[in-house]
Amino acid sequence: MAYELKTALAADIRVQNLAEFEAELDANQDVRALVAVMRNKAETYAAASEGAGQTLAQQELHLAKKALDEHPLVRRYNKRYQEVRLMYEQIQTTLFTPFNLHFCGDAAR
Repeated sequence: MAYELKTALAADIRVQNLAEFEAELDANQDVRALVAVMRNKAETYAAASEGAGQTLAQQELHLAKKALDEHPLVRRYNKRYQEVRLMYEQIQTTLFTPFNLHFCGDAAR
């Protein structure tokens, strides 16, 4: 059954679309630059001490993350990712709810 599920998931158009978008993201220089800026800002924020320096670093990190999230390619990827994540969530619920009910009773609902 696990092999059939793996095969079915690999053939699912949503999973295939997500893989294509991942390849596009990896190849896109604009997205790569935005990721690099965001990582740099995250490191600066992590290294900042409490106070005004940390607040400024947090604001800069927020703006860098926002710029990345608003890139059209990233937005399309996130939409596809959400579709796949919901599908996996449904599969998990279908497969494991009977076990949760067995071990946890009605509290799992």
